[in-house]
Amino acid sequence: MSTQAELPGVEQEKIPSLERKIKKYQEFKLARMDATKLEVESKEAVMEEMHKQGIEVYKRPGKFPFKATLKISGETLKVEEVDEDDIESEGSGEEDEEE
Repeated sequence: MSTQAELPGVEQEKIPSLERKIKKYQEFKLARMDATKLEVESKEAVMEEMHKQGIEVYKRPGKFPFKATLKISGETLKVEEVDEDDIESEGSGEEDEEE
């Protein structure tokens, strides 16, 4: 590692291993940003559909059991994986629930 001060007008020495790591980081960062945008759009679509259907809680058993809860007051959506037994023991999900 060089400890010599940079001189104005002198280009820094190329470090291929560092450039590869920076490029890889940038690729992951951009992919995450794209995924975040898609996640936000999907979340908004779920919230819109829950409003349209007039429901605040939606639970489904199956291979990937889940529970979606729409908090109207703060307009937040929580989707979580749950055990299928939990879904069956909670009932249909049509009633309001406090968490």
